[in-house]
Amino acid sequence: MHHLITTKGCGSAIVEAAFELSGLPYRTEELDYEKPGLERDRLRSINPLGQVPTLLLPDGSLMTESAAMILHIADLRPDAGLVPPPDDPTRPAFL
Repeated sequence: MHHLITTKGCGSAIVEAAFELSGLPYRTEELDYEKPGLERDRLRSINPLGQVPTLLLPDGSLMTESAAMILHIADLRPDAGLVPPPDDPTRPAFL
């Protein structure tokens, strides 16, 4: 299952929306990356850059860019219509 690490105000809402619209199973973990302590230490142990959102893929790999996450979700569920297909003339404008 995909695991999305989020922080309020850091751009994770669009990734959560894409998961919801796609129907892919995922779980979220909200933490405060700015506040020193266990939450920030945990994030840095997963993602040394300390970026949020951070997406852990089912295979254990990591994604740190929201746009890449959206494209990944769209690739897994093209029938959800989240992204114009590569041959669609509107794709460049979308990107």
